[in-house]
Amino acid sequence: MDQHFIAWWNLENLFDVEGTPPLDRPEWLASALASELRGWTAEVLAKKIAQLAWVIKQMNAGAGPDLLGVCEVENKNVLLKLVSALGDLGRNYQV
Repeated sequence: MDQHFIAWWNLENLFDVEGTPPLDRPEWLASALASELRGWTAEVLAKKIAQLAWVIKQMNAGAGPDLLGVCEVENKNVLLKLVSALGDLGRNYQV
């Protein structure tokens, strides 16, 4: 019987950077998040993605999970950045 390493992680507010296409944050959401996202820059996002990727790469004895589920990610664009940061694992993670 094959074994698979499955991981689930709440990435806790992995937001995109304002002005990054195809960001389409409704006005009510942008207003509600204004204070929480103060100081959230491309550099901060890149650092968070790098830190998340580092931890994910440690899973499964350094091979990364076979299946990774996540939540609290704003959009596909941010998720694709995370997948790209995991590229050197040689896995075919899909969004």
